[in-house]
Amino acid sequence: MRVMWNELAPNDRYLVRFIRPLSMIEMGFVTHLYLPLLGVSSYSLYQLLMHEVDEKSGAASEGTHRSLMMMTSLPLDRLLQARERLEAMDLLKVRRRENREHDFFMSISSCHR
Repeated sequence: MRVMWNELAPNDRYLVRFIRPLSMIEMGFVTHLYLPLLGVSSYSLYQLLMHEVDEKSGAASEGTHRSLMMMTSLPLDRLLQARERLEAMDLLKVRRRENREHDFFMSISSCHR
């Protein structure tokens, strides 16, 4: 068992952005091609993150991992596993950075071009 609190805490914030919104056809591809490989938890997390960004303006969305835990009903360790599967399939790129108050942010970007 790995120690989650060294990597991620529920109060850590995340910021979601993507290069461009996915069309309905592309979301269908993600569903049919990736869902069997990713599993329901990772697929649900991906859908949640993609729908948090405003489709028209492309404005980035920010929240805490606690809110992701509540929306997905996943404990922190399973949420991290779901995110890591998305990274492994190259659907997300995650960068961790620290602000002046020493709060950690996860910058999450969609990899679809």
